[in-house]
Amino acid sequence: MMPRFLDFHHLCGTEITLDQPSLSPPRTFVLDEKISEDYQTMTQQIYDQGLGPPFAVIKFSCHNLLAPGQQGFMRIYLQIPIDSTFSSAPEVRAQQAISQRTHTELKALATLDRENCTAVPKLLGYREGLQGTEEFVPSGYINYVAWARVPGKPVDYYSFWKRDFEYRRQLRSAFRTAYE
Repeated sequence: MMPRFLDFHHLCGTEITLDQPSLSPPRTFVLDEKISEDYQTMTQQIYDQGLGPPFAVIKFSCHNLLAPGQQGFMRIYLQIPIDSTFSSAPEVRAQQAISQRTHTELKALATLDRENCTAVPKLLGYREGLQGTEEFVPSGYINYVAWARVPGKPVDYYSFWKRDFEYRRQLRSAFRTAYE
């Protein structure tokens, strides 16, 4: 069971500075509203099978601190403790730390941004870092990725697979065309 202290509403108003890809100067975004959160929890037994660490993923609407008209979304990925160790001492949770993990979404957005793909929202920036000593997994990874808000409805894994075959074929074709 997920502990209640994993509620991320308190992060609204937080300023997050992104420094990649080679942003000079770095851009600071303000988290406006929490949109969603999800958890990939696991027991020690499942973790030992090599499936990667458990993590939380939280999506916020955000805006650029210095250019408030630049609206976007930010997703935060952070390692969380293995089930049954949430209330363990920080030193115990720190033994679980994975210092780096780049999630597929960031890899895809960064690649498509480098290729100037217009079929996906513009990558506004990202930062890969480590959690502090008082966080869920001290020295565990925490990643931030922000992208521009665009008109239309987002397509995620679940909504994509709920649609009919023709819709999925057309969407794949549009991505293929844009990427080429």
